[in-house]
Amino acid sequence: MSNVLREERITFTAPQNDAHQLVGTLWSPSTPPTSPPEWVVILCHGLMGDRQSSLSKSIAYVLTTQLGLPTFRFDFTGNGESEGEWDYGNYEQEAAELEAAVRTLEERRKLKTLATIGHSRGATVVCLQCGNSSYTKISLVVSLSGRYDMTHKPNRFTDEEKHQLDTLGYCDWYRPRHDGSMRKYRWKKSSIERIMAMDTRKMTEDCARRGSKLMFVQARDDPVVQLSDLYSFQKAFLNVKDTVKSDDCVILEVPHGGHSFSDLDAVTLPIINECRRAVTSIREGNGILTRPSSPSSDTVVIVCHGLFCDKNTRKDLPPSFVTALGVCSFRFDFSGNGDSAGEWDCGDYHQEVLEIDAAVRMLRDDEGLKTICLVGHSKGGTVVSMYAGAHEVATRVPLIVSISGRFDLSAKPDDRFSASDVESLETVGYCDTVRGQKTFRWRKESLQRMSAIDMIPIVQNCSRKEDVSMLFIHAEGDDVVPVSDLDLFVDTYNSTSSAGRKCMKIKLPMGVHFFRTEVERQELLKPIFQALRDSH
Repeated sequence: MSNVLREERITFTAPQNDAHQLVGTLWSPSTPPTSPPEWVVILCHGLMGDRQSSLSKSIAYVLTTQLGLPTFRFDFTGNGESEGEWDYGNYEQEAAELEAAVRTLEERRKLKTLATIGHSRGATVVCLQCGNSSYTKISLVVSLSGRYDMTHKPNRFTDEEKHQLDTLGYCDWYRPRHDGSMRKYRWKKSSIERIMAMDTRKMTEDCARRGSKLMFVQARDDPVVQLSDLYSFQKAFLNVKDTVKSDDCVILEVPHGGHSFSDLDAVTLPIINECRRAVTSIREGNGILTRPSSPSSDTVVIVCHGLFCDKNTRKDLPPSFVTALGVCSFRFDFSGNGDSAGEWDCGDYHQEVLEIDAAVRMLRDDEGLKTICLVGHSKGGTVVSMYAGAHEVATRVPLIVSISGRFDLSAKPDDRFSASDVESLETVGYCDTVRGQKTFRWRKESLQRMSAIDMIPIVQNCSRKEDVSMLFIHAEGDDVVPVSDLDLFVDTYNSTSSAGRKCMKIKLPMGVHFFRTEVERQELLKPIFQALRDSH
Protein backbone atom coordinates (compact mmCIF):
# COMPACT_ATOMS: atom_id res chain seq x y z
CA MET A 1 0.00 0.00 0.00
CA SER A 2 3.00 2.27 0.36
CA ASN A 3 2.81 3.37 -3.27
CA VAL A 4 -0.68 4.81 -2.90
CA LEU A 5 -0.81 5.71 0.79
CA ARG A 6 1.23 7.60 3.33
CA GLU A 7 1.04 6.01 6.77
CA GLU A 8 1.65 7.81 10.05
CA ARG A 9 1.50 6.43 13.56
CA ILE A 10 -0.16 8.86 15.97
CA THR A 11 -0.36 8.51 19.74
CA PHE A 12 -2.59 10.63 21.92
CA THR A 13 -3.63 10.77 25.53
CA ALA A 14 -6.75 8.99 26.72
CA PRO A 15 -9.22 11.17 28.66
CA GLN A 16 -9.11 8.83 31.67
CA ASN A 17 -7.50 10.04 34.88
CA ASP A 18 -4.40 7.89 34.44
CA ALA A 19 -3.70 9.60 31.07
CA HIS A 20 -2.49 6.45 29.33
CA GLN A 21 -1.60 6.50 25.64
CA LEU A 22 -3.83 5.45 22.74
CA VAL A 23 -2.34 4.44 19.39
CA GLY A 24 -3.73 5.13 15.93
CA THR A 25 -2.84 5.05 12.25
CA LEU A 26 -3.46 7.95 9.87
CA TRP A 27 -3.60 7.14 6.16
CA SER A 28 -3.30 9.95 3.62
CA PRO A 29 -3.06 9.91 -0.19
CA SER A 30 0.57 9.40 -1.26
CA THR A 31 0.24 12.21 -3.80
CA PRO A 32 -0.75 15.31 -1.83
CA PRO A 33 -3.67 17.29 -3.31
CA THR A 34 -3.13 20.81 -4.63
CA SER A 35 -4.51 22.14 -1.34
CA PRO A 36 -4.11 20.53 2.09
CA PRO A 37 -6.89 18.06 2.99
CA GLU A 38 -9.56 19.46 5.29
CA TRP A 39 -11.43 16.33 6.33
CA VAL A 40 -10.74 12.96 7.89
CA VAL A 41 -12.86 9.85 8.46
CA ILE A 42 -12.38 7.98 11.75
CA LEU A 43 -13.04 4.24 11.95
CA CYS A 44 -13.76 2.40 15.22
CA HIS A 45 -13.20 -1.34 15.70
CA GLY A 46 -15.47 -3.87 17.35
CA LEU A 47 -15.35 -6.04 20.46
CA MET A 48 -11.84 -7.27 21.28
CA GLY A 49 -10.67 -6.00 17.91
CA ASP A 50 -8.17 -3.32 17.01
CA ARG A 51 -7.30 -0.85 14.29
CA GLN A 52 -5.82 -3.63 12.13
CA SER A 53 -9.17 -5.35 11.57
CA SER A 54 -9.62 -6.26 7.91
CA LEU A 55 -13.01 -4.51 7.65
CA SER A 56 -11.72 -1.18 8.99
CA LYS A 57 -8.58 -1.32 6.86
CA SER A 58 -10.53 -2.19 3.71
CA ILE A 59 -13.00 0.68 4.13
CA ALA A 60 -10.20 3.09 5.03
CA TYR A 61 -8.18 2.05 1.98
CA VAL A 62 -11.08 2.71 -0.40
CA LEU A 63 -11.92 6.08 1.16
CA THR A 64 -8.32 7.28 0.99
CA THR A 65 -7.48 5.96 -2.48
CA GLN A 66 -10.79 6.67 -4.23
CA LEU A 67 -12.01 9.82 -2.48
CA GLY A 68 -8.65 11.19 -1.39
CA LEU A 69 -9.88 11.41 2.21
CA PRO A 70 -7.41 10.84 5.04
CA THR A 71 -8.60 8.08 7.37
CA PHE A 72 -7.73 7.39 11.00
CA ARG A 73 -8.06 4.12 12.87
CA PHE A 74 -7.13 3.74 16.52
CA ASP A 75 -7.18 1.16 19.30
CA PHE A 76 -9.52 1.72 22.22
CA THR A 77 -8.13 1.33 25.74
CA GLY A 78 -6.87 -2.19 26.40
CA ASN A 79 -7.03 -3.18 22.72
CA GLY A 80 -4.27 -3.48 20.12
CA GLU A 81 -1.30 -1.32 21.04
CA SER A 82 -3.19 1.07 23.29
CA GLU A 83 -2.42 1.09 26.99
CA GLY A 84 -4.87 0.69 29.84
CA GLU A 85 -7.17 -2.06 31.07
CA TRP A 86 -9.96 -3.38 28.87
CA ASP A 87 -13.45 -3.27 30.36
CA TYR A 88 -16.55 -4.52 28.55
CA GLY A 89 -18.60 -1.81 30.23
CA ASN A 90 -16.49 1.07 28.91
CA TYR A 91 -18.77 2.20 26.06
CA GLU A 92 -19.12 5.74 27.37
CA GLN A 93 -15.39 5.91 27.99
CA GLU A 94 -14.69 4.78 24.44
CA ALA A 95 -17.01 7.52 23.16
CA ALA A 96 -14.83 9.97 25.10
CA GLU A 97 -11.74 8.41 23.48
CA LEU A 98 -13.31 8.91 20.05
CA GLU A 99 -13.91 12.56 20.91
CA ALA A 100 -10.26 12.81 22.00
CA ALA A 101 -9.24 11.44 18.59
CA VAL A 102 -11.45 14.02 16.84
CA ARG A 103 -9.84 16.86 18.76
CA THR A 104 -6.31 15.50 18.36
CA LEU A 105 -6.61 15.37 14.57
CA GLU A 106 -7.99 18.89 14.42
CA GLU A 107 -5.40 20.35 16.78
CA ARG A 108 -2.33 18.56 15.38
CA ARG A 109 -3.20 18.02 11.71
CA LYS A 110 -5.90 20.67 11.09
CA LEU A 111 -8.22 17.84 10.00
CA LYS A 112 -11.91 18.11 10.82
CA THR A 113 -13.83 14.88 11.16
CA LEU A 114 -16.26 14.42 8.28
CA ALA A 115 -17.56 11.00 9.32
CA THR A 116 -17.21 8.34 11.98
CA ILE A 117 -17.66 4.68 11.06
CA GLY A 118 -18.04 2.04 13.75
CA HIS A 119 -18.40 -1.73 13.48
CA SER A 120 -20.28 -3.86 16.02
CA ARG A 121 -19.29 -2.48 19.45
CA GLY A 122 -17.67 0.46 17.62
CA ALA A 123 -21.06 1.20 16.04
CA THR A 124 -22.50 1.86 19.49
CA VAL A 125 -19.50 4.03 20.34
CA VAL A 126 -19.89 6.32 17.30
CA CYS A 127 -23.59 6.76 18.15
CA LEU A 128 -22.78 7.60 21.77
CA GLN A 129 -20.29 10.25 20.62
CA CYS A 130 -22.82 11.64 18.14
CA GLY A 131 -25.60 11.89 20.72
CA ASN A 132 -23.51 13.71 23.33
CA SER A 133 -24.21 17.43 22.88
CA SER A 134 -20.92 18.36 24.56
CA TYR A 135 -18.93 16.51 21.89
CA THR A 136 -18.02 17.62 18.37
CA LYS A 137 -20.89 17.36 15.89
CA ILE A 138 -20.08 14.96 13.04
CA SER A 139 -21.75 15.33 9.62
CA LEU A 140 -22.08 11.59 8.91
CA VAL A 141 -22.19 8.70 11.40
CA VAL A 142 -22.14 5.12 10.07
CA SER A 143 -23.21 2.17 12.23
CA LEU A 144 -22.16 -1.24 10.86
CA SER A 145 -23.77 -4.28 12.54
CA GLY A 146 -24.69 -2.17 15.55
CA ARG A 147 -26.63 -3.74 18.43
CA TYR A 148 -29.87 -2.08 19.56
CA ASP A 149 -31.17 -4.70 21.98
CA MET A 150 -28.31 -4.92 24.45
CA THR A 151 -30.04 -7.72 26.40
CA HIS A 152 -29.78 -10.07 23.40
CA LYS A 153 -26.33 -11.64 23.51
CA PRO A 154 -24.69 -14.62 21.80
CA ASN A 155 -24.12 -17.58 24.10
CA ARG A 156 -20.48 -16.61 24.44
CA PHE A 157 -19.56 -18.16 27.81
CA THR A 158 -18.86 -21.78 28.73
CA ASP A 159 -20.53 -23.33 31.77
CA GLU A 160 -17.28 -22.91 33.71
CA GLU A 161 -17.05 -19.22 32.76
CA LYS A 162 -20.67 -18.67 33.80
CA HIS A 163 -19.89 -20.25 37.15
CA GLN A 164 -16.88 -17.94 37.58
CA LEU A 165 -19.01 -14.91 36.74
CA ASP A 166 -21.56 -15.93 39.38
CA THR A 167 -19.06 -16.86 42.10
CA LEU A 168 -16.03 -14.65 41.46
CA GLY A 169 -17.74 -11.82 39.59
CA TYR A 170 -15.47 -12.21 36.56
CA CYS A 171 -13.93 -14.61 34.05
CA ASP A 172 -10.86 -14.20 31.83
CA TRP A 173 -10.32 -14.68 28.11
CA TYR A 174 -6.96 -14.68 26.35
CA ARG A 175 -6.65 -13.61 22.74
CA PRO A 176 -3.54 -13.40 20.53
CA ARG A 177 -2.23 -10.01 19.46
CA HIS A 178 -0.87 -9.32 15.98
CA ASP A 179 2.68 -9.72 17.30
CA GLY A 180 1.89 -13.21 18.63
CA SER A 181 1.70 -12.27 22.31
CA MET A 182 -1.44 -12.88 24.35
CA ARG A 183 -3.74 -10.23 25.82
CA LYS A 184 -6.06 -10.85 28.74
CA TYR A 185 -9.68 -9.68 28.58
CA ARG A 186 -11.45 -9.74 31.93
CA TRP A 187 -15.23 -9.97 31.74
CA LYS A 188 -16.78 -8.45 34.86
CA LYS A 189 -20.32 -9.36 35.84
CA SER A 190 -21.02 -5.77 36.89
CA SER A 191 -19.90 -4.47 33.49
CA ILE A 192 -22.12 -6.96 31.65
CA GLU A 193 -25.13 -5.92 33.74
CA ARG A 194 -24.37 -2.24 33.13
CA ILE A 195 -24.33 -2.69 29.36
CA MET A 196 -27.49 -4.79 29.33
CA ALA A 197 -29.24 -1.81 30.95
CA MET A 198 -28.00 0.65 28.30
CA ASP A 199 -30.80 2.82 26.85
CA THR A 200 -30.10 2.60 23.12
CA ARG A 201 -33.41 4.26 22.29
CA LYS A 202 -32.38 7.43 24.09
CA MET A 203 -28.94 7.18 22.47
CA THR A 204 -30.53 7.06 19.00
CA GLU A 205 -32.98 9.86 19.76
CA ASP A 206 -30.10 12.01 21.01
CA CYS A 207 -28.34 11.40 17.69
CA ALA A 208 -31.44 12.50 15.78
CA ARG A 209 -31.71 15.72 17.80
CA ARG A 210 -28.12 16.70 16.97
CA GLY A 211 -28.89 16.88 13.26
CA SER A 212 -26.18 14.52 12.04
CA LYS A 213 -26.91 12.12 9.20
CA LEU A 214 -26.94 8.51 10.39
CA MET A 215 -26.45 5.42 8.26
CA PHE A 216 -27.32 2.01 9.73
CA VAL A 217 -26.06 -1.07 7.86
CA GLN A 218 -26.57 -4.76 8.60
CA ALA A 219 -26.41 -8.07 6.72
CA ARG A 220 -29.47 -10.30 6.65
CA ASP A 221 -27.37 -13.31 7.63
CA ASP A 222 -25.66 -11.61 10.59
CA PRO A 223 -25.24 -14.43 13.16
CA VAL A 224 -24.33 -12.07 16.00
CA VAL A 225 -26.83 -9.17 15.89
CA GLN A 226 -30.48 -9.79 15.02
CA LEU A 227 -31.74 -8.03 11.88
CA SER A 228 -34.66 -6.46 13.77
CA ASP A 229 -32.13 -4.22 15.52
CA LEU A 230 -31.59 -2.38 12.22
CA TYR A 231 -35.21 -1.27 12.11
CA SER A 232 -35.34 -0.54 15.83
CA PHE A 233 -32.65 2.10 15.21
CA GLN A 234 -34.72 3.52 12.36
CA LYS A 235 -37.90 3.64 14.45
CA ALA A 236 -36.18 5.40 17.34
CA PHE A 237 -34.50 7.92 15.02
CA LEU A 238 -37.65 8.77 13.08
CA ASN A 239 -39.63 9.04 16.29
CA VAL A 240 -37.71 12.28 16.87
CA LYS A 241 -37.50 13.47 13.26
CA ASP A 242 -41.27 12.96 12.95
CA THR A 243 -41.22 11.83 9.33
CA VAL A 244 -40.80 8.44 7.67
CA LYS A 245 -39.11 10.14 4.72
CA SER A 246 -36.26 11.74 6.59
CA ASP A 247 -33.09 11.97 4.51
CA ASP A 248 -31.09 12.06 7.72
CA CYS A 249 -31.57 8.34 8.45
CA VAL A 250 -30.28 5.82 5.90
CA ILE A 251 -31.13 2.14 6.41
CA LEU A 252 -29.20 -0.43 4.36
CA GLU A 253 -30.02 -4.13 4.56
CA VAL A 254 -27.21 -6.04 2.86
CA PRO A 255 -28.29 -9.40 1.34
CA HIS A 256 -25.37 -11.39 2.76
CA GLY A 257 -21.91 -11.04 4.25
CA GLY A 258 -22.37 -11.92 7.90
CA HIS A 259 -21.44 -9.81 10.90
CA SER A 260 -18.17 -8.53 9.38
CA PHE A 261 -19.42 -8.10 5.77
CA SER A 262 -17.48 -10.56 3.64
CA ASP A 263 -19.09 -8.83 0.63
CA LEU A 264 -17.07 -5.63 1.02
CA ASP A 265 -18.42 -3.88 -2.07
CA ALA A 266 -21.95 -4.04 -0.67
CA VAL A 267 -20.74 -1.92 2.26
CA THR A 268 -17.94 0.24 0.90
CA LEU A 269 -19.77 1.60 -2.15
CA PRO A 270 -22.73 3.05 -0.18
CA ILE A 271 -20.32 4.50 2.39
CA ILE A 272 -18.27 6.14 -0.37
CA ASN A 273 -21.42 7.67 -1.82
CA GLU A 274 -22.56 9.05 1.54
CA CYS A 275 -19.10 10.49 2.27
CA ARG A 276 -19.03 12.07 -1.17
CA ARG A 277 -22.45 13.65 -0.52
CA ALA A 278 -21.26 14.93 2.85
CA VAL A 279 -18.17 16.56 1.30
CA THR A 280 -20.24 18.09 -1.51
CA SER A 281 -22.82 19.42 0.94
CA ILE A 282 -20.15 21.07 3.08
CA ARG A 283 -18.26 22.54 0.14
CA GLU A 284 -21.40 23.92 -1.51
CA GLY A 285 -22.61 24.98 1.89
CA ASN A 286 -26.08 25.90 3.11
CA GLY A 287 -24.83 29.25 4.34
CA ILE A 288 -23.20 32.32 2.85
CA LEU A 289 -20.69 34.34 4.83
CA THR A 290 -19.96 37.86 3.57
CA ARG A 291 -16.99 39.80 4.92
CA PRO A 292 -16.10 43.48 4.50
CA SER A 293 -13.26 44.00 2.03
CA SER A 294 -11.44 46.33 4.42
CA PRO A 295 -10.88 46.55 7.30
CA SER A 296 -11.41 43.01 8.55
CA SER A 297 -14.07 42.31 11.18
CA ASP A 298 -14.34 39.71 13.92
CA THR A 299 -18.09 40.21 14.43
CA VAL A 300 -21.03 38.86 12.43
CA VAL A 301 -24.78 39.38 12.05
CA ILE A 302 -26.86 36.26 11.27
CA VAL A 303 -30.01 36.71 9.17
CA CYS A 304 -32.73 34.03 9.41
CA HIS A 305 -35.38 33.49 6.73
CA GLY A 306 -39.11 32.90 7.06
CA LEU A 307 -41.68 30.30 6.00
CA PHE A 308 -41.20 28.76 2.52
CA CYS A 309 -38.11 30.92 2.10
CA ASP A 310 -34.36 30.39 2.04
CA LYS A 311 -31.10 32.28 2.37
CA ASN A 312 -31.57 33.88 -1.06
CA THR A 313 -35.12 35.17 -0.56
CA ARG A 314 -33.84 38.55 0.65
CA LYS A 315 -30.20 38.27 -0.30
CA ASP A 316 -30.02 42.07 -0.59
CA LEU A 317 -30.52 42.46 3.16
CA PRO A 318 -27.44 40.75 4.76
CA PRO A 319 -24.81 42.63 2.69
CA SER A 320 -26.29 45.90 3.98
CA PHE A 321 -24.75 45.17 7.37
CA VAL A 322 -21.37 44.69 5.71
CA THR A 323 -21.42 47.95 3.75
CA ALA A 324 -23.11 50.14 6.37
CA LEU A 325 -21.49 48.85 9.56
CA GLY A 326 -18.35 47.01 8.45
CA VAL A 327 -19.38 43.75 10.11
CA CYS A 328 -19.67 40.31 8.54
CA SER A 329 -23.04 38.84 7.64
CA PHE A 330 -24.16 35.21 7.48
CA ARG A 331 -27.33 33.74 6.06
CA PHE A 332 -28.25 30.05 5.88
CA ASP A 333 -31.09 27.67 5.10
CA PHE A 334 -32.97 25.93 7.90
CA SER A 335 -33.42 22.16 7.50
CA GLY A 336 -35.52 21.23 4.47
CA ASN A 337 -35.23 24.70 2.96
CA GLY A 338 -33.03 25.89 0.11
CA ASP A 339 -29.85 23.84 -0.13
CA SER A 340 -30.05 22.32 3.35
CA ALA A 341 -30.67 18.62 3.82
CA GLY A 342 -33.45 17.15 5.92
CA GLU A 343 -37.20 17.32 5.57
CA TRP A 344 -39.17 20.49 6.17
CA ASP A 345 -41.51 20.44 9.15
CA CYS A 346 -43.78 23.34 10.05
CA GLY A 347 -43.58 22.42 13.72
CA ASP A 348 -39.78 22.39 13.91
CA TYR A 349 -39.40 25.75 15.68
CA HIS A 350 -37.31 24.27 18.48
CA GLN A 351 -35.12 22.42 15.97
CA GLU A 352 -34.45 25.70 14.15
CA VAL A 353 -33.44 27.25 17.47
CA LEU A 354 -30.80 24.52 17.77
CA GLU A 355 -29.70 25.18 14.18
CA ILE A 356 -29.14 28.85 15.02
CA ASP A 357 -27.11 27.75 18.03
CA ALA A 358 -25.06 25.48 15.73
CA ALA A 359 -24.47 28.38 13.31
CA VAL A 360 -23.29 30.65 16.14
CA ARG A 361 -20.87 27.97 17.36
CA MET A 362 -19.63 27.20 13.84
CA LEU A 363 -18.89 30.87 13.14
CA ARG A 364 -17.10 31.17 16.48
CA ASP A 365 -15.09 27.94 16.27
CA ASP A 366 -14.36 27.76 12.53
CA GLU A 367 -14.26 31.42 11.47
CA GLY A 368 -13.26 33.19 14.69
CA LEU A 369 -16.36 35.40 14.54
CA LYS A 370 -18.50 36.61 17.42
CA THR A 371 -22.21 36.83 16.62
CA ILE A 372 -23.44 40.23 17.80
CA CYS A 373 -26.95 40.17 16.35
CA LEU A 374 -29.63 37.78 15.11
CA VAL A 375 -32.15 39.14 12.61
CA GLY A 376 -35.17 37.00 11.79
CA HIS A 377 -38.12 37.70 9.51
CA SER A 378 -41.62 36.21 9.85
CA LYS A 379 -41.18 32.62 11.08
CA GLY A 380 -37.49 33.48 11.48
CA GLY A 381 -38.54 36.40 13.68
CA THR A 382 -40.37 34.04 16.00
CA VAL A 383 -37.47 31.56 15.99
CA VAL A 384 -34.84 34.16 16.96
CA SER A 385 -37.10 35.22 19.85
CA MET A 386 -37.35 31.59 20.92
CA TYR A 387 -33.55 31.32 20.71
CA ALA A 388 -33.21 34.33 23.03
CA GLY A 389 -35.50 32.69 25.57
CA ALA A 390 -34.24 29.13 25.19
CA HIS A 391 -32.72 27.20 28.07
CA GLU A 392 -31.21 24.46 25.88
CA VAL A 393 -28.67 26.57 23.96
CA ALA A 394 -25.18 27.29 25.26
CA THR A 395 -24.50 30.37 23.13
CA ARG A 396 -25.69 33.91 23.81
CA VAL A 397 -26.20 36.72 21.27
CA PRO A 398 -26.50 40.26 22.70
CA LEU A 399 -29.02 41.73 20.21
CA ILE A 400 -32.11 39.97 18.84
CA VAL A 401 -34.18 41.58 16.08
CA SER A 402 -37.59 40.08 15.31
CA ILE A 403 -39.21 41.41 12.11
CA SER A 404 -42.89 40.62 11.47
CA GLY A 405 -42.73 37.76 13.96
CA ARG A 406 -45.83 35.81 14.93
CA PHE A 407 -46.64 35.65 18.65
CA ASP A 408 -49.88 33.65 18.50
CA LEU A 409 -48.81 30.47 16.71
CA SER A 410 -52.32 29.03 16.83
CA ALA A 411 -53.47 31.75 14.39
CA LYS A 412 -53.22 31.18 10.64
CA PRO A 413 -53.83 33.36 7.57
CA ASP A 414 -57.28 32.68 6.11
CA ASP A 415 -55.84 31.78 2.71
CA ARG A 416 -53.23 29.29 3.92
CA PHE A 417 -55.32 26.16 3.31
CA SER A 418 -57.94 25.50 0.66
CA ALA A 419 -61.03 23.42 1.34
CA SER A 420 -59.32 20.40 -0.25
CA ASP A 421 -56.24 21.01 1.92
CA VAL A 422 -58.38 20.98 5.06
CA GLU A 423 -60.07 17.78 3.94
CA SER A 424 -56.71 16.16 3.22
CA LEU A 425 -55.40 17.13 6.65
CA GLU A 426 -58.42 15.52 8.30
CA THR A 427 -58.53 12.35 6.19
CA VAL A 428 -54.88 11.46 5.47
CA GLY A 429 -53.14 13.65 8.03
CA TYR A 430 -51.25 15.92 5.65
CA CYS A 431 -51.47 18.25 2.66
CA ASP A 432 -48.83 19.63 0.30
CA THR A 433 -47.89 23.16 -0.73
CA VAL A 434 -45.73 23.66 -3.81
CA ARG A 435 -43.36 26.62 -4.05
CA GLY A 436 -41.24 26.64 -7.20
CA GLN A 437 -39.51 23.27 -7.48
CA LYS A 438 -40.03 22.38 -3.82
CA THR A 439 -42.93 20.63 -2.12
CA PHE A 440 -43.63 21.41 1.52
CA ARG A 441 -45.70 18.85 3.43
CA TRP A 442 -47.95 20.10 6.20
CA ARG A 443 -48.63 17.36 8.75
CA LYS A 444 -51.61 17.58 11.06
CA GLU A 445 -49.60 16.56 14.12
CA SER A 446 -46.93 19.16 13.27
CA LEU A 447 -49.55 21.88 12.99
CA GLN A 448 -50.90 20.85 16.38
CA ARG A 449 -47.41 20.93 17.84
CA MET A 450 -46.82 24.40 16.41
CA SER A 451 -50.16 25.70 17.70
CA ALA A 452 -49.30 24.44 21.18
CA ILE A 453 -46.13 26.56 21.42
CA ASP A 454 -46.71 29.12 24.16
CA MET A 455 -44.70 32.26 23.48
CA ILE A 456 -45.56 33.89 26.81
CA PRO A 457 -43.02 32.03 29.01
CA ILE A 458 -40.46 32.16 26.20
CA VAL A 459 -40.64 35.95 25.88
CA GLN A 460 -40.75 36.31 29.66
CA ASN A 461 -37.50 34.38 29.84
CA CYS A 462 -36.00 36.73 27.22
CA SER A 463 -36.73 39.66 29.47
CA ARG A 464 -34.85 38.07 32.36
CA LYS A 465 -31.57 37.94 30.41
CA GLU A 466 -29.93 41.24 31.22
CA ASP A 467 -27.17 40.79 28.65
CA VAL A 468 -29.63 40.39 25.76
CA SER A 469 -31.53 43.26 24.11
CA MET A 470 -34.66 42.77 22.01
CA LEU A 471 -35.93 44.83 19.08
CA PHE A 472 -39.37 44.05 17.66
CA ILE A 473 -40.33 45.56 14.28
CA HIS A 474 -43.64 45.34 12.45
CA ALA A 475 -45.25 47.16 9.53
CA GLU A 476 -48.69 48.61 10.12
CA GLY A 477 -49.77 47.27 6.75
CA ASP A 478 -48.61 43.69 7.39
CA ASP A 479 -50.91 41.46 5.34
CA VAL A 480 -49.74 38.13 6.80
CA VAL A 481 -49.08 38.54 10.54
CA PRO A 482 -51.38 40.97 12.42
CA VAL A 483 -49.62 44.05 13.74
CA SER A 484 -51.30 43.29 17.07
CA ASP A 485 -48.71 40.51 17.52
CA LEU A 486 -46.10 43.25 17.91
CA ASP A 487 -47.91 44.53 20.99
CA LEU A 488 -48.20 41.00 22.37
CA PHE A 489 -44.42 40.57 22.15
CA VAL A 490 -43.70 43.97 23.67
CA ASP A 491 -46.30 43.87 26.45
CA THR A 492 -45.25 40.37 27.51
CA TYR A 493 -41.59 41.35 27.60
CA ASN A 494 -42.07 44.64 29.46
CA SER A 495 -44.45 43.17 32.04
CA THR A 496 -41.73 40.78 33.23
CA SER A 497 -38.55 42.76 32.68
CA SER A 498 -36.61 43.58 35.83
CA ALA A 499 -34.97 46.87 36.79
CA GLY A 500 -37.13 48.82 34.38
CA ARG A 501 -35.52 47.30 31.29
CA LYS A 502 -37.68 47.65 28.21
CA CYS A 503 -37.46 46.10 24.80
CA MET A 504 -37.31 48.26 21.68
CA LYS A 505 -40.49 48.55 19.62
CA ILE A 506 -40.77 49.92 16.08
CA LYS A 507 -44.10 50.14 14.25
CA LEU A 508 -43.38 51.22 10.68
CA PRO A 509 -46.11 53.34 9.05
CA MET A 510 -45.27 52.03 5.59
CA GLY A 511 -44.69 48.57 4.21
CA VAL A 512 -46.33 45.17 4.25
CA HIS A 513 -45.10 41.78 5.44
CA PHE A 514 -42.22 41.45 2.96
CA PHE A 515 -41.00 45.09 2.72
CA ARG A 516 -40.74 44.82 -1.06
CA THR A 517 -39.75 48.34 -2.11
CA GLU A 518 -36.35 49.97 -1.62
CA VAL A 519 -37.91 52.74 0.49
CA GLU A 520 -39.54 50.17 2.78
CA ARG A 521 -36.25 48.28 3.07
CA GLN A 522 -34.33 51.42 4.05
CA GLU A 523 -36.92 52.29 6.71
CA LEU A 524 -36.66 48.75 8.04
CA LEU A 525 -32.87 48.85 8.29
CA LYS A 526 -32.57 52.23 10.04
CA PRO A 527 -33.65 51.10 13.53
CA ILE A 528 -31.61 47.90 13.23
CA PHE A 529 -28.45 49.82 12.34
CA GLN A 530 -29.08 52.23 15.20
CA ALA A 531 -29.60 49.41 17.70
CA LEU A 532 -26.33 47.82 16.60
CA ARG A 533 -24.44 51.10 16.95
CA ASP A 534 -25.96 51.70 20.40
CA SER A 535 -25.00 48.21 21.56
CA HIS A 536 -21.27 48.79 20.92
